[in-house]
Amino acid sequence: MEALQLFLDNFADWDSFVRIWPLLWQGFQLTVLLSVVTLPIAIVVGLTIAVLYSFHN
Repeated sequence: MEALQLFLDNFADWDSFVRIWPLLWQGFQLTVLLSVVTLPIAIVVGLTIAVLYSFHN
């Protein structure tokens, strides 16, 4: 039971969560932005490579 209490004290501390929430939110926003920007680019590049490869044969 001591291990559970140690875990809760270190990782489930509400005060710590409230303190780092702005940093977590900023990281989430950056992750969404990167996904929105890179996904269309990856799709276009992938389709371009696939079309060029289909003309190769």
